[in-house]
Amino acid sequence: MPVDRATRPTRHRPRLRLEAGTLLTVLLLAVVVHPALSAVPGRTPAVAIGLSVITGLGLLLIVLLHELGHALTARAFGARDLQITLTVLGGHTQYRAGHLGPGRSALVSLAGPAVNLALIPVLALAPSLLLTLTGPSGGSAPLEVLRLLALLNVGLAVFNLLPGLPLDGGRALEGLLGSLLRDPTRGTVVAGWCGRALAVACVAAGLWWGRVGGPASLVTALCMMLVALSVWQGSSRALREARQWQGLRDITLQEVARPVRMHRPEETLESSADTNPDAAGSGNSTASAPVDLVIAGPGTIRLVDAQAVASVPPAHRDRVPWDAVAHPAVPALVLSGALTPAQGLTALADQPGAIGLITAAGPHERPALRPATSQPAAPHIIGLLTPADWEALLTRPRTGTGRRRSGA
Repeated sequence: MPVDRATRPTRHRPRLRLEAGTLLTVLLLAVVVHPALSAVPGRTPAVAIGLSVITGLGLLLIVLLHELGHALTARAFGARDLQITLTVLGGHTQYRAGHLGPGRSALVSLAGPAVNLALIPVLALAPSLLLTLTGPSGGSAPLEVLRLLALLNVGLAVFNLLPGLPLDGGRALEGLLGSLLRDPTRGTVVAGWCGRALAVACVAAGLWWGRVGGPASLVTALCMMLVALSVWQGSSRALREARQWQGLRDITLQEVARPVRMHRPEETLESSADTNPDAAGSGNSTASAPVDLVIAGPGTIRLVDAQAVASVPPAHRDRVPWDAVAHPAVPALVLSGALTPAQGLTALADQPGAIGLITAAGPHERPALRPATSQPAAPHIIGLLTPADWEALLTRPRTGTGRRRSGA
């Protein structure tokens, strides 16, 4: 199932969330397996229904173990804020881990199917073990449920290994191609189109199955259609994000950064002058109004509250220091203005909530977390990008303007 980097639950242990449609998954599967479980001579309808529901709950447990494989592998690689969500069509795992690299990302993606593969011998031997412990008196019903779960587990493993996004095999293919092509975005595009092809194949298989399988197979065909819809939506979302990242490679941080004015905390609103005139006139596409910053000391950057400044009467501006109208200190990452927004987002991936301080440093400088300086000119800060600005960059439409660059 898909693995995403997002959300913010507990830091160490994965948090489990059940969507409202999870119960629908159990009911749909119960309807699918009910004909097989009710065909046994002498079995009452109530028993058949109960066994069908138990089978659905068993598959839900298998899905949970699958997602735990993702979550625990990601945690072993340093991921935090883990969350497992069970949905109407399975589940997905979310976490925050910065830049794992293609190799580790592929291992996290393949960890879920690996759990299913490990369950194959367990579920294959379970009927024999149960029969040995209970003998013929135990009845055939538990054996039938275990055999069905074994088949469903194999199907889950095979389906998730198919090479198309948003499936686990598609995630692994995405990382492999991104590494081979030295372009993660191109890997996403290929794996995304493979996912769309798989969705079309699911639709075709569902139509065929619904036509030749008789009335009882219509529910199975409907489930295949729902799976196809989910795969299509996931692959389309991946392709859309790939286009957004491609657009972020065509510009530099210097072009989109907000201009800044920096002030010492003891300066008053009236007496303070812009200590960075180049930034205020640099021109960018994100915002035109400069943002005021207070450099309170080494490692301390504070954003000024514009509404608080506007509320100060003109007669009192010569007595109100900038420190009095500034927000609490925020984490900051110093980034070269020659980097692309895609590179900046990668550098900030492990610093949630941090602002990017953009400098006029050289293009070969490696992004690194540095303490803010009390001397505004060193390094020479020409602008900033807040978390809201990064989000706006990801969602803004592509216009075709800006400087073209090769590479990410």
